[in-house]
Amino acid sequence: MKLVFFDLEFSNCFSGIGKVCEFGYVMTDENFNVLEEDVFVINPGNDRENRFFIDKNNKIDYSFWYYPIEYYYKQPEFPYFYEKIKNILEGEDVIAFAYSSLNDVFHLESTIKRYDLKSLDYVCFDVQKFTRVLNFENKNPGLGTVANRILKKEAIESKRLHLSKDDAYITMLVFKKLFELSNSKLKDFLDLNKN
Repeated sequence: MKLVFFDLEFSNCFSGIGKVCEFGYVMTDENFNVLEEDVFVINPGNDRENRFFIDKNNKIDYSFWYYPIEYYYKQPEFPYFYEKIKNILEGEDVIAFAYSSLNDVFHLESTIKRYDLKSLDYVCFDVQKFTRVLNFENKNPGLGTVANRILKKEAIESKRLHLSKDDAYITMLVFKKLFELSNSKLKDFLDLNKN
């Protein structure tokens, strides 16, 4: 079995359509040994509807994205990466994980539809839902909040939130820690939490 932890970044989500600008992932085996990891930097599209979000002061918060805005626009658009992403997420022996996955799953699908591509067929667990066993006051805590609470500082100090590859890696560490706390087998743990 392969476990794939993935994260997306967007230039914006205007009109409920995610304009993907990063797809980062970490693939591991059942023992959480990293098999591969990468980030695809993606041009969200060059027209105004795909622009990087501008705040109310008509300025872009450049600190939100890891790469310079110009760099994103120099990359290929999503269809170039579609088959690669499909091969990463699909397969009978693949289980995907994302943090607050409804956002990533929904906007990945909206991007696929935007380019008239075929929907992906994959299983995805929401790692945020697993954090409910921690009894946080906030039932939907952010990834940074959970990571800072349950992981050792040195495990994440070199990682940057909102770099999709790093968010995917932190998601993997959070899930691994929650799984270890469960004292169960991985298949049992997933079956118990499949809803």
